[in-house]
Amino acid sequence: FDFDFNADRLNLTQVTLVGEGTEVTLGGTIGLSDRSTLGLDVRGRVDLGLLAAANPEYIASGTVTLDGRVRGARANPDLRGSARLTNATLGRKGFFTTLTALNGDLFFDEQRITLNQMEGRVGGGLLRFQGGAVLRQGTVQGLNVRIDANDVRLRYPEGLRSVIDGSLLLRGS
Repeated sequence: FDFDFNADRLNLTQVTLVGEGTEVTLGGTIGLSDRSTLGLDVRGRVDLGLLAAANPEYIASGTVTLDGRVRGARANPDLRGSARLTNATLGRKGFFTTLTALNGDLFFDEQRITLNQMEGRVGGGLLRFQGGAVLRQGTVQGLNVRIDANDVRLRYPEGLRSVIDGSLLLRGS
C-alpha cells in the first residue's frame, strides 16, 4: 500500500484490496475535484456477492475478473479493458426469476461496452446475449443487443407457466 495525497488528487503507486473471493490491484491517479482527471489501472478478481452486501434487495454471486484502465474526466470517464463473468448469479428479491450460471466477456472501449459470448440460465433454459451499448455521462446513448432464449421456463403471469424460445433485439437509446 503506497499512496500520495494532495488537494485535488490521490496518487496510488500500488494498492491491493483483498477480501473473501476478492483481490484487486489499483495503481495510478484518482482525481478528487471536478477538474482533475483519472489515470487508474485496475486488475484482479471481485466476488459479486459484494454487490448484494452493498444493496440487500439484489442477489449476486460468482466472480468478475477485471483488467482495465480508467482515464479522462470523472464526469465522462474513458474506460478501456475487459471483464469476465464466471458462474455469476444476478437477481432481485421479489422479482419472479433469477439469471444463473452467467459466463462471458464484457469489453470496454472508450464509451462503448460490448457483450461477447455471454450466456446464462433462466428457469432451466439457456439465454445468450450479444451486442453492445454506448454510454455517455452515465446514460445509455445507443443500444444494440440480441438476446436468444432456448427452453426458458417462467411462471409469468402468476398462475401460468410459460416456455420461451426466440430472439429479442433491443435497439435505441
